Amino acid sequence: MWHDDHPAIPVVGYEWHSKVGSKKRPHKKKKVHTLSGTCVFKVEVAGKPGKATVGFSFKYAIDPGKGKKTASRSAAPAVTTKVVLDG
Repeated sequence: MWHDDHPAIPVVGYEWHSKVGSKKRPHKKKKVHTLSGTCVFKVEVAGKPGKATVGFSFKYAIDPGKGKKTASRSAAPAVTTKVVLDG
């Protein structure tokens, strides 16, 4: 699991990004991997401060069939959102 924290970067316009696989831990062909992320940021709704959480999760495979005409069986990405106001 990897973690990044950069509170000085504005939420508006932020593009989530990720680097997957490495020399130490390379991807394995045809193995289904899961990539997920969560972003927590401060909000103010009707004058009340709080925190919002946005998350995503999806499965993917590298070179799953190379040329084979098979239908993808992966599910749609899961997206979650939550806002909790203080008090």
